[in-house]
Amino acid sequence: MTLIELLITRQNYPVEKLRLVLEQFNNILIAQVDNLHTQGTQVLFWQRHLEGLFVKLSFKISSVIKLLDRTPISYGDKSVQVFDISSIYILTRAIIENYLIIYYLHFDNVDDIRKEFRFIIYTIDGLRRRQQDLKPFDEDSRKILSNENADLETLRQKLEHNIFFKSLNSKAQKNYLNGCAKEGTLTDLLQTIDIKEETYKDIWHLQSSYAHSEFISLHQLRAYYKDLSQLDKSAYLMGELIAAIISISINHLNMNFKAARKINDRINSETLKLLGYFYEQGKKN
Repeated sequence: MTLIELLITRQNYPVEKLRLVLEQFNNILIAQVDNLHTQGTQVLFWQRHLEGLFVKLSFKISSVIKLLDRTPISYGDKSVQVFDISSIYILTRAIIENYLIIYYLHFDNVDDIRKEFRFIIYTIDGLRRRQQDLKPFDEDSRKILSNENADLETLRQKLEHNIFFKSLNSKAQKNYLNGCAKEGTLTDLLQTIDIKEETYKDIWHLQSSYAHSEFISLHQLRAYYKDLSQLDKSAYLMGELIAAIISISINHLNMNFKAARKINDRINSETLKLLGYFYEQGKKN
C-alpha cells in the first residue's frame, strides 16, 4: 500500500505518517514565502501583510506537528505519551482563522480596490488598538507610538480616498475610520473562504469550547481518555484539515507569484500527488 493509499483509507489513523506529510508541506509553504523575499518580489500596497501572515501560519502548523508527536506526562515514577488534544484543537482553530484572514485580505474574489479597503481597515484597527492599549515607558517606545500614530492618520486619509469606501453610507464610513477590522464577523467571513464548509464548520465551533475552557471540552476530554483510540482519530482528522489548508495556500501562492512557482517546480511527483489529494479534499468548488 502506498502512502497516499494509506492516508485515504485512514487505516488505524496513521498519525505519524500524516505528521511527516504536514512537515513536508509546511517546509514547502515557508520556502515559497521565503522565496518571495529572496527573489525581491514586488507586492502591491494591500499585499504588505502577506509574508507576515504566512509566517504566523507556518509557526502554528509547526507547533501542531510537534504536538502530533505526542506529549509526555509524568506521574510518580511513570510516564506516558498522549495527544494533547486540547492544544491541538486550539491551534487548529487558530490555523483556520489565520487562513481566513489570509484569504480575506489577499485571495477572495473581489477587485483590488476592495482588497485595498480591507487592508487599510485591518491595519487601522490594529494601530488604533496599540495606541489605546500600550503606554510609552521610555523614549524609544514614545517614538514608536508617535510614528505609528502618524501612520494611522496617513491610512485614514488614504481610506477616505478609496473608491469602495466612498460608496458606503456615512455611518459605515465613520465606523471604519474609528476602527473596525473586518467586513463582518468571523462567522460571516468563514462562509466566504474557499474551504469546504463540512471540513471545518462544526470543528471550529467545537474548538471554541476548548479555547474558552467551557464545560463541554472537559466533558469530551473525559470521554477521550476513557478510549484513547478516539484521541488518535481526532488528532488525525485535525491533521487532515491542516494538510488541506496548507495545500490550498500553496496553490494560491503558485497562482499569484512566480517566485512561489519556482519552489513548486522542484517538488517530486509523489509529493505533488499528496498536495493534489489534500487540495481536492478541502477545496470548495
